[in-house]
Amino acid sequence: MISQLPSRTDPSGQAVVGDYSTPAPAVRRRPAGPVLVACDGAPFADALFNAARVAAASLDARIDVLGVCEPTPLAPAVGGGVIAAPELDAMRQRSMLDDVRRSVSIASTGDPDWRVDVLLGAPPETLAIEAERRGASLLVMGIGRHNPLDRLLGTETTLATLRRARVPVLAVGTAFTPFPRHAVVGMDFSPASLRAAKLAVRLVGDAGRVTLVHVRPRFDHPSADWRAWDQEYGRTLTPLFTDAVEQLDAPSGVTVETVTVRGDPAPALLAYAQQSGADLLGIGTQRHGVLDRLLVGSVATRVIRNTRIATLAAPAPLVAGPAGLAPEGARVESSEDPLAWPSMLDAFSRLNTGREALLEIGPEATALRPVAADLMFSGASSERGSLKVRMLLERNGNGTDGHLAHEDAQVERVAIVRDAAGTDLGLRLRHARGVTRLSFR
Repeated sequence: MISQLPSRTDPSGQAVVGDYSTPAPAVRRRPAGPVLVACDGAPFADALFNAARVAAASLDARIDVLGVCEPTPLAPAVGGGVIAAPELDAMRQRSMLDDVRRSVSIASTGDPDWRVDVLLGAPPETLAIEAERRGASLLVMGIGRHNPLDRLLGTETTLATLRRARVPVLAVGTAFTPFPRHAVVGMDFSPASLRAAKLAVRLVGDAGRVTLVHVRPRFDHPSADWRAWDQEYGRTLTPLFTDAVEQLDAPSGVTVETVTVRGDPAPALLAYAQQSGADLLGIGTQRHGVLDRLLVGSVATRVIRNTRIATLAAPAPLVAGPAGLAPEGARVESSEDPLAWPSMLDAFSRLNTGREALLEIGPEATALRPVAADLMFSGASSERGSLKVRMLLERNGNGTDGHLAHEDAQVERVAIVRDAAGTDLGLRLRHARGVTRLSFR
């Protein structure tokens, strides 16, 4: 079943179907992080560079090119021990650097002025860590090989990188569309899928089209209880789509559509993207626990392994999962002492004022809901000894400018989460009502 769901009305009261565009107000943004291209110097690089140019132009970002050279396996030495080969590794690293630079220089879409580096290490871990260290807006990679032996041996580098990456990944094949104009985004209304949709809006350009596709479970049970559940499920979709479209804040020339289909998520998304002639497929990569982090989510895995078009995979914004779970490698500065909170929050505010943020609250760690998105953080404060914490954010979007003041009382714990490089990822408060989470994009 396919349905077009309107999300607003025009001045005459008639529903506007499909096109939810509104003129976007000027938004103050920090400079975007680089678009990082993973390249080993292979001939396929031209498609990668083309995708990187499109993304960099859309995000107003520079392009960095990164190769990763795996270390030489250690060999056993006579009498025990192992033989290390640092000279051999250095030679292989220099050879790859020459190959990557040559690929950039001869590619029709390359630019010799791009920064090019080659690091030594395991590609998935190194790419994910370096993308986060550089504050990359996007990591561009090849789709990779998909035969059963590759899956068995775990050599699907793109999927392995997705399991570790904290930044969105654009996986492209050898025939990347020079200027993608129609993106299909799998929408489960999670922060990750919303992030994928926002990036897709920017990648399709000023006259593009984005279709948000929600896959409903198959309904084949005859009982009245199941029919009632299915009807209630359907009623929840209209407000969810409305809220999602409003948060996209798409430019006036971009058409945003909503579609509902039934079936299994991965096959249904792939089939709809193919039938609609889309040239970009977007998905969110949810991670809730250890097993999910290893699998990246079965939907994302199946989509990446079977897609025939460029696929954008976006993790949840920064601090993902339950409020008590920090990203791997992250550092947490926390305190349950109200006397320490004013100085913590003051330092946090000085470092992060002006950053784009997502504010979420909820009674349970796994049930957080967005209060508002596309906000600019203006500061957080607490009076000495008080159990209240106040956050001030600038509201920019949907034609409304102003400020949003959020205050939590009976706060029990204040936590600042930082990545491995020391950059603040967000702020978490535990209080009598549950959890408040501020995440930077």
